[in-house]
Amino acid sequence: MLFKPFKVGDVIEAQGFLGKVTEIQIFNTLMLTLDNQKVVIPNGALSNGNIKNLFSEPTRRIDLTFGVSYSDDIDKVRAVLKDVLAAESRLLADHDQDIFVSAHADSSVNFELRAWVNSDDYVKTRFALIEAVKKPLMQTISAFRFHSGMCIFISTTTKPCAANILAAQVIPACAYVYSIIWVQCTQRRNAGCNFAY
Repeated sequence: MLFKPFKVGDVIEAQGFLGKVTEIQIFNTLMLTLDNQKVVIPNGALSNGNIKNLFSEPTRRIDLTFGVSYSDDIDKVRAVLKDVLAAESRLLADHDQDIFVSAHADSSVNFELRAWVNSDDYVKTRFALIEAVKKPLMQTISAFRFHSGMCIFISTTTKPCAANILAAQVIPACAYVYSIIWVQCTQRRNAGCNFAY
């Protein structure tokens, strides 16, 4: 590895694997994944591929997105997120902390939360913020919002429709040609039915 983009102990993402580098040999680099699996990657593949070194810098930014209903008061949501950030002692006071509306999505108004921590604190602080937001935000908003795609199933066959994984009570079998049924769906593939998403 001519340019030495990582060293033993670094956590890297390369060749489809994420883990801590345990040994750098002449021909291979050894890693342990986060669930303690040993991975051997040829150095030639590492030299010719992309490498992400997750904690090479002393600080990292945490980016979190929370979706709320269009009917919720965004000023109250912002106040809740500010309180959560203020209560987290591991955040770096000399770095900017940002809270802003990032998108008007299909079924939610999305808030982006950004804050900086020491790299060693990144994982625990990120999970702590996700948990800390839930209770106060649920007391302020109507519900957390998530995307649920609306699919139009258009039958071209009379055989049973695999879409009944999610809509067994609604569609026991595909209807005949040109029958159109609207169902809430999170899958984009099914056997025996064509659909528009």
